[in-house]
Amino acid sequence: MRCFVFLYLLSFASYGSSCVQSDEQVTAWRSKYAHLFDVSMQINNNLFSVYIDLPVTIEERALHSVWVVVGDLNAPLIALPTTVFEEDGKTRAWFVAKPIDNEEYKFIISYGTGCSISIEVPVEFKEKT
Repeated sequence: MRCFVFLYLLSFASYGSSCVQSDEQVTAWRSKYAHLFDVSMQINNNLFSVYIDLPVTIEERALHSVWVVVGDLNAPLIALPTTVFEEDGKTRAWFVAKPIDNEEYKFIISYGTGCSISIEVPVEFKEKT
């Protein structure tokens, strides 16, 4: 009986740890789906309003979340979720920032839950302040 309990618990442990997103997988998703995202911005008084147009689904997985990350992904300066909204028939997210020199900005978009598809979309400011 103990053997069955051990095997039962082992099956949950292996299921829970089977979803690993390697850097190579994230890079592959970015190169495969980058063309689906459109980043645009408006400048007003040295502040950038940054918008991203998003597909509602990828590989039949629904849009789950959109984050803005400033700095390195492993040690971000800040990471914040954004609100997704509909405008002019497009699904969009946005943030406003006065860019910090030498810091990377990117959107992190996930599709599906659990073992989701995660896509990084870099933000390149036209003018740094």
